[in-house]
Amino acid sequence: MNNTFPVAKGISIWLKFGKNYELILQNLIDELALKFKSSVFTPHITLFKGLEKNELEIVSLLNTFCIDVYSFKVEIKKLTWEKNFYKSFFAEIEINNSLLSIYQRGLEIFQINSNEIFLPHVSLIYANLEEEVKEKIKEEISEKLPRELSIDKIAVVKTQGLPIDWREIISVIL
Repeated sequence: MNNTFPVAKGISIWLKFGKNYELILQNLIDELALKFKSSVFTPHITLFKGLEKNELEIVSLLNTFCIDVYSFKVEIKKLTWEKNFYKSFFAEIEINNSLLSIYQRGLEIFQINSNEIFLPHVSLIYANLEEEVKEKIKEEISEKLPRELSIDKIAVVKTQGLPIDWREIISVIL
């Protein structure tokens, strides 16, 4: 298993969870990172990544973005994976009206032109793992995951470098 991390760049906008959900997810992430000698990171849903604007401008836009945005719930659709390192194993999130609305609002306010398909998810490990290992992880943790998660915060995170280097700049409680 080769866990050479691709280096991330720019600033990201994350959706973060209520304390109880965050604790459950963080425990799972920590457990998997320890077991597979990978990096620990904060549980989140990436709304936008790789923003190249300066930090002050993004923080200022965040205040506008968060007006009339309130805490909401999302459901976990399934556990799955891709070949993309930062989507190597994750819980896919069902897109609901609140999530779609906040995403579309963000595209407008942060002036993002993106051809990427919006696939909200909560990564649970960043690692190059074999297919069979991922199947086993899925079996082991599917009962540990809540079916529903509460989104209580929006954060601006400097995601430059490796996950250990990522730093939250500011978060707003919804």
